[in-house]
Amino acid sequence: MPYGFGMREPPRALAYGVAVLATAASLFVRWPLWPVLGDAVPHMTFFPAVVVGAYFGGFWPGLLATILSAVAANYFLTQQLRSFHFSVNDLTAAILFVLVGTIVSGLSESLHRARRRIVAHERQRAEAQLELARVNRITTMGQLTASIAHEVNQPIGAVVANANAALRWLDARPPVLDEAREAIDSIVKEGNRAGQVVGRISALVKKTPPQQDPLDVNDIVLEVIALMRSEMLRNRISLQTQLAKSLPLVQGDRIQLQQVMLNLIINAVEVMGKIDERELLIRTGTDAANDVMVEVRDTGPGPKPDSLERLFDAFYTTKPGGMGMGLAICRSIVEAHGGRISATANLPQGAVFRFTLPAQPA
Repeated sequence: MPYGFGMREPPRALAYGVAVLATAASLFVRWPLWPVLGDAVPHMTFFPAVVVGAYFGGFWPGLLATILSAVAANYFLTQQLRSFHFSVNDLTAAILFVLVGTIVSGLSESLHRARRRIVAHERQRAEAQLELARVNRITTMGQLTASIAHEVNQPIGAVVANANAALRWLDARPPVLDEAREAIDSIVKEGNRAGQVVGRISALVKKTPPQQDPLDVNDIVLEVIALMRSEMLRNRISLQTQLAKSLPLVQGDRIQLQQVMLNLIINAVEVMGKIDERELLIRTGTDAANDVMVEVRDTGPGPKPDSLERLFDAFYTTKPGGMGMGLAICRSIVEAHGGRISATANLPQGAVFRFTLPAQPA
């Protein structure tokens, strides 16, 4: 195997040694047979030595083998160097042999250089691939860490908000037990949801496919609204819903789709924090393709037109202190369910986030 394709380049001393040994081997094989066989072109006996020297060492070892072969042929076989008597034919044959040997050595050197370039290129590409894999691994771990923090912080924040609400209802005189009980029920639900989020992230790491169950999108919307009810009341959000009746079912993972709704509602609540008229409209229905559609409309400042295309990019955020993961996670979940998600401006003010999911065949 040529050294350029998996073997290391031999040391120069070894390459010259191979040229000398190849020439000696050719002479050793042919010298005893010379008186019997003779040869009009004795130099051709040494041509394999030239090829071997050039193959292993390139130009200079090949040229060394050529010169040694010419000397050996003219000294030991034709004995012209001994007698200093040169015929025109033998001299022409020697010159042609040296010329051919030089050409062969030059071609071999070109091949060696090409192989060295290929090896260097392959090494650089391998190093680049290793570096790319390292950067990708670091980036992936960073995204996963950010995702875990973002996903788990939401139910934890809801638990704290509901716990504070429960304390306020219990501190009232007389205590409002029904409201406190409802807040505590929400705490239990949020705690369970946090566990489910961690379970989903664990399943994602293990490459476990998401659950595929027939789901009613209206149920998912109402479940999330119930979880966010205390947060919206605390932020004085006016909520309106327009849920279409008899929606076709969708196939998907309930927890993941709840996560999409939670991210969209939490974003809407946060962007309307300093707006006087805080209105949130959640609509469901079907589009022209009979896909199930969900819209979340807010009256916040609204995204800038040049940022609409980037809203769903990982780590892109327009909020101070934001992590830029929520909408990226929404897009990943929706697309994994075969759907689409988009953002547009809400007239006269605010933003509209719309996602669609393919309806389950009847």
